[in-house]
Amino acid sequence: MGIEKAKQEMIPNKKKTSIKRWIYGSLVVIVMLCLFISSAFVLPTMAQVVSKIPYLNKIFVSNDNFLTDISDTLDKNGYPVQK
Repeated sequence: MGIEKAKQEMIPNKKKTSIKRWIYGSLVVIVMLCLFISSAFVLPTMAQVVSKIPYLNKIFVSNDNFLTDISDTLDKNGYPVQK
C-alpha cells in the first residue's frame, strides 16, 4: 500500500501541469506584446511598422497641431513661451 501511494504521488497531475503551462504561455505573450508596443514609442522605425497594423495604428496617429495648440493656450493664459 505504501509503495502504490508513493507511485501515485510521483506521477505529476496533468491538470495542474497544463494550467501552469497555459499561465506561463499567456504571461510570455503579454510581456512580448508589451515590449513590442513600448518599443514603438522609443524607436521611430518600429512606430512606422506598428502604425501599419490595424487597431494599433490608432495609438500612433499624430496630431501636428498638438504642440501649437498647447503653445497658444499657454500664451493666452499669460505664460511666456519660446517659439
